[in-house]
Amino acid sequence: MKDLQVKTRALSSLLMDIEKNKYDFNHPLQRQSGQWNKLTMSKLIDSAIRLYPIYPALVEENEDGTYGIIDGKQRLTIFSSFYHNEFALHKSLLPINIEGTTYELAGKKFDKLDEEVKDRFKSREFQLYIMSNATEDDIREIFARINSSKGLSNTQKRTTVENKELAEIVCDLKSHPVFEKLTTKVQRKKDENKDIVRQVLMLAEANNEYDFGSFRDGDMNKFLTMYNENINYDKIEIIRQALNVMDESFETIQVKKTTTPMLIYSYYRIIKDNKDIKKWNEWVANFIETYDDNEEYKQYCNGSGTASSDMVKGRLNYFRNAIKEC
Repeated sequence: MKDLQVKTRALSSLLMDIEKNKYDFNHPLQRQSGQWNKLTMSKLIDSAIRLYPIYPALVEENEDGTYGIIDGKQRLTIFSSFYHNEFALHKSLLPINIEGTTYELAGKKFDKLDEEVKDRFKSREFQLYIMSNATEDDIREIFARINSSKGLSNTQKRTTVENKELAEIVCDLKSHPVFEKLTTKVQRKKDENKDIVRQVLMLAEANNEYDFGSFRDGDMNKFLTMYNENINYDKIEIIRQALNVMDESFETIQVKKTTTPMLIYSYYRIIKDNKDIKKWNEWVANFIETYDDNEEYKQYCNGSGTASSDMVKGRLNYFRNAIKEC
């Protein structure tokens, strides 16, 4: 990495630039917004107003003059959300004394704060570490080191295994609107739809010459390392078409988490093999409706070993056999 600058910005100026889209919050390494609960968000705002130390953000300067957020997305989005009156401060917050006058914070949105408190928030200085000319390896390594003690899930850590191109593909696919139907809000908050996309990529590559192993962490990371150098854009486009078809075909799609990648893969195969989508929609609707009585399939979905090779391939073969009959 060639350059690292440290800049200090008043929150009012920083938030103005955020409104002008000068900051990109969609870097593939980043987690979804909304990771913090209301009390934690309120304590961040409280710290800003009380002039308590706040951990700086790490950003990457882009060629067009914008900045990609590498670390600090939660802090910056919370500042912006509060400034735009999107949440009220937690009722447990204590009053603050500013130059001999006491002001209440608890339960207030930004526009209900006293002017003195608003000014304190807007003038609060916040540090940015700005990287220029950083390589993909630099950024992944820095992100991994920063978050090594923050308890990232294996799903979130897996982003550091992907190169920039693959990470952007996964990020794009996991943002498809069909995931609003396929996954819960909690699953999306944990970025579990990223792993679903990765598993679909693994299934799409499975053949007589290549055995992906299992959906365990080690095998998934091994696959991503291999796939970094062997991205199949044709298959990815078919997967995107599969997501489109699923979104257009169903108002709701309620299946178990273990089945979601199999279901997406099945539509990938239906499109790839030029089979009857309407007929497959009927099969899927019946599969969902009769799931509770489907002991043949459920034997591969129960217990603690659902990510094992035998379980994953049992589910895969069940869908493959159904596709052959379609």
